[in-house]
Amino acid sequence: MSNIIRQKFIAGIEYTRSNIKLNKTALLFLPEDEHHEIGLLYMQYQFKNRGFEVLYVGADTPLSDLAYITARKKPNFIYSHIISSPSNFNIDTFLGKFSALITDTPFIITGKYAKQHKKNSPPNIHFKQSIAEALEYAGSI
Repeated sequence: MSNIIRQKFIAGIEYTRSNIKLNKTALLFLPEDEHHEIGLLYMQYQFKNRGFEVLYVGADTPLSDLAYITARKKPNFIYSHIISSPSNFNIDTFLGKFSALITDTPFIITGKYAKQHKKNSPPNIHFKQSIAEALEYAGSI
């Protein structure tokens, strides 16, 4: 069932055209071992519909690849919707590695970890409790 939904999102994203052009670029990805991309596809549609240029890297992305793309494409922000991960995934370790590689680009996170995370994060990391909150914040960057 999730593959059918995924295919519908991809088709909808392909045909989405916005009359708005924000001159802002969003880079969307999921960390390594995260394969649940329906939330990420939904956000790709939402960002594209709101006039953002969207670079969709997809699921299971190594941080080294993300750092390479970020350095080359210079997005205004990076977005991820993290809802599941292997049992050995540690959000604080992940954020530390992310911040060591990508220091200046804002990183917006929604999903399970955004709702659970209570510790201080590096200044470029922004946990948002809802998709609406993430979209509003992205529009203000």
